[in-house]
Amino acid sequence: MGGSLRTEYVGASAVVIAEALSEQIVPDPDDPVGFAATLYEVRIDESIRGSLHGVVELYSENSSGRFPLEIGKKYILLFTRTREF
Repeated sequence: MGGSLRTEYVGASAVVIAEALSEQIVPDPDDPVGFAATLYEVRIDESIRGSLHGVVELYSENSSGRFPLEIGKKYILLFTRTREF
């Protein structure tokens, strides 16, 4: 990310208050010791921007920019769209 909070907010396609419900480690086929990402299931409690609701999956790549979520805690999450190939 690297921008200011204001910049991140303006660029977000959705902003929500959500609770982390579960996590699943996504293995890295090229690195049997490491992992590629964490797949979180989060429940949207309030949608501030956008129309996300219910329970959604959040893919968090295992990189220096990741932000690990704690199960049972609530977060303000800013979502940006990514291209699907």
